[in-house]
Amino acid sequence: MTNYGRSLTTNGRYLNGDYRRLAPPQEDIMRRHHASWLLVAVLFTAPVAAQDLPTAPPEQLGFAPDRLERIVALAEDAVERGEVAGAVTLVARLGRVGHLEAVGWRDREAGAPMETDTLFRIASMTKAVTSVAVMQLYESGALSLNDPVSTFLPAFEGQRVLTPPTEPDGEYRFEPVRRPITI
Repeated sequence: MTNYGRSLTTNGRYLNGDYRRLAPPQEDIMRRHHASWLLVAVLFTAPVAAQDLPTAPPEQLGFAPDRLERIVALAEDAVERGEVAGAVTLVARLGRVGHLEAVGWRDREAGAPMETDTLFRIASMTKAVTSVAVMQLYESGALSLNDPVSTFLPAFEGQRVLTPPTEPDGEYRFEPVRRPITI
């Protein structure tokens, strides 16, 4: 049975993130369902927002044009090796686009070239999107990578970990974390 990162108790119910009460599996599924809809909303509104971004010469934004060409070369190499059919690369800074390029094919079989406004179906992007958001907060000074997660998500206060038995016939046990989980 998949438990989506939650600890399963002997009665078949899940512990929620703060381990103070038991949460039924349906509650966990609902949380994931709501998060999926949020991700869909972000993905469908992002292309609309990106179309409205002004452009600027790369040098004006602090980018070296020759280094941006390396991005294009990497994408073109991936297309030539057959790793991807096509790609769109975009680099922006200060709310302005300094580089936007399409390479390869949006439909290889039909011979349709990739365009900068091609829509992509993507999945399993939660970690990538969250990582980028956290790094943006880090860059702005809103948090440190050494900050405890519980500072921002109180449910992570008092976390416990499952430790293996110390004896051959021993049992697994929950113990308090030795140090707080950090960003």
